[in-house]
Amino acid sequence: LVNHAYGILRYLSIDGKRLVQLRNPWGVREWTGPFGDHDAVWTTPLGARIKAETGYKPGDDGTFFMLVSDFVAVFTAIYGVRLYEDTV
Repeated sequence: LVNHAYGILRYLSIDGKRLVQLRNPWGVREWTGPFGDHDAVWTTPLGARIKAETGYKPGDDGTFFMLVSDFVAVFTAIYGVRLYEDTV
């Protein structure tokens, strides 16, 4: 979605593939390119290894992986937030 925020959950480098895991806070509308939930990669040994290492389960829940190269081509800005432990 254009002008929409996504949360970055993790960065992963595995078998020469650099991936970023993102989440749409709406829980719908996910990336449909390489490493999207419906990509055939999830039925390959690489997909099985990523799922085993991360606990990822492809599904229409707003969470998805993208290649870093696709991420930098699609997104134009990244904003960071630091979360502090609640001490009150």
